[in-house]
Amino acid sequence: MSVGVPQCPFEELELVTVWESLDVHGDAMLFWMKDEARRVGGHALLGLREIYKDEGKDRGLTATVVRYSEPDCLG
Repeated sequence: MSVGVPQCPFEELELVTVWESLDVHGDAMLFWMKDEARRVGGHALLGLREIYKDEGKDRGLTATVVRYSEPDCLG
């Protein structure tokens, strides 16, 4: 997994967020985000970070879905 902004041109598609629940927790949260990125035609998630609400009681993940503009960037 790479960290940082890709060198290839890209388009930001949408911000995705998933909140931890009894059904979705741990690695399942990231898998859900990847599935959502694919569903909207994205190639990658940028800026993945952990977020909290309700004074830290609820944990989630958020990231921006991007699509590369050049096919060579998918390699």
